[in-house]
Amino acid sequence: MNHRIARAAAWPQFIALTLTIAVSGCASRARVSEVSVARDVVVTVENQNYKDAVVYAIWGAGPRDRLGMVTGNTTQTFESAVRGGGELRVEVDFLAGVDLVAERMDVFEGDDIHVLIPPHI
Repeated sequence: MNHRIARAAAWPQFIALTLTIAVSGCASRARVSEVSVARDVVVTVENQNYKDAVVYAIWGAGPRDRLGMVTGNTTQTFESAVRGGGELRVEVDFLAGVDLVAERMDVFEGDDIHVLIPPHI
């Protein structure tokens, strides 16, 4: 398994991706009547880059789960069950370029997470 991680030159973009995920990952969709019902986390990925990317969820210390592909200049929405104690990192694997992994964030059932891939990475 050969996974390239963001190189030193890509750190500013990595930080931008991390901040975007962390700031927008706090909106909960749970209603009072649905509190006891287990709900998936909704991950919306807005790819403003021209490169196609495969998006993975890494729950806790577990393996990465493929959420799906987001082609260049499109937005896709994925769902994932909460695992690993609710600790999530999102990995963006560009088909032509470096890979980026966001910092860990705490996620709860029913959360909406918006991931923004900037145009210049």
